[in-house]
Amino acid sequence: MLKKILTSIFSVKNVDEYKVVTILGIKLKFKNYSKIILRNFSQLNKRLDSCSLTFYQADELLNKKLFNMGNQISMLQKIVQKDKEANTFDSHRNFNKGYIKYLETHIVDHCNLNCKACCHYCNVTDKNFVDINKFTSDFSELSKKFDVKLIRLMGGEPLLHPEVHKFLYVTRQYFPYSEICFVTNGILLENASEDFWQAIRETRTMIDVTKYPCVGEKFAKALDAIGKNTVHQLGRIFIATHFNKTMTYEPVNNISDSFDNCKYKRCINLINGKIVHCPTAGYLEHYNKYFDEHLPEESGIDIYNHSASEIMEYLSAPIAACAHCVPKGDLKKTLWEVSKKDRYEWFMDK
Repeated sequence: MLKKILTSIFSVKNVDEYKVVTILGIKLKFKNYSKIILRNFSQLNKRLDSCSLTFYQADELLNKKLFNMGNQISMLQKIVQKDKEANTFDSHRNFNKGYIKYLETHIVDHCNLNCKACCHYCNVTDKNFVDINKFTSDFSELSKKFDVKLIRLMGGEPLLHPEVHKFLYVTRQYFPYSEICFVTNGILLENASEDFWQAIRETRTMIDVTKYPCVGEKFAKALDAIGKNTVHQLGRIFIATHFNKTMTYEPVNNISDSFDNCKYKRCINLINGKIVHCPTAGYLEHYNKYFDEHLPEESGIDIYNHSASEIMEYLSAPIAACAHCVPKGDLKKTLWEVSKKDRYEWFMDK
């Protein structure tokens, strides 16, 4: 009798990928993450079982399949955490502010690799470390005007900055409910300082790692370092076998078409206190300086002197650099190579 009474007051029922909890006639629906994870791992196991490797196939499969599967596992580990963060972010949204879904910003402009056709022009930029005080001021001002869902701290190679850990704390200070990702090629992770790892843990920052063909065994050591020093904080794994060429040297494109169909649209960058549409336009000054060229640079819109609505209006319209950028369907893929610093390596029409 008691069991019947309790069941009428409170019950839990599994329905597909959800649990339905009934309390006093009120039904609450929750995702059943264990079922989702088990189903995905089952699919991964079937794929692994179906792999029949020969010696000469191993390296190719490692790059094309196993890392992809590893990436899926990493993403599965983050399902609960990301959902929790997303709910936290949404529940703390300030609708009196503007909203930016995705924001990138550099900690350094230069890099310890030399990639051909780098869209941030890190292979031809001067060595430059972002000042932590300027960064703090910019993020303080940005937080007054915008909620930002995802912030990616990058470069260049951000681990080259001797005060890298401070940028993580500042970012979390001003954006306590945002998702923060640290973007690296992984080469320096093996020897990263404890200050860096402590900041990664305390700010709940995810680490996105790109595997470049030239990195070799350091990539595995980078993943080991993340595993040893963090708690499930490996983000996305990218395999950089190709780069996209998106630009033309001559301004032959319709800027409205290019903007409306841009693959990198809303790849918003914060550069020296200014918001810019994308890194291709925002960092073009480095290319112009190195090669003494005059392609249309984009200085962006100052976050100190403009409102959130003015900034969003600026971002909603094409810029002069769009005339040199092709729509997403016309992109040209090129194999990753070490840059020879040829002034035309970025362009499809040269």
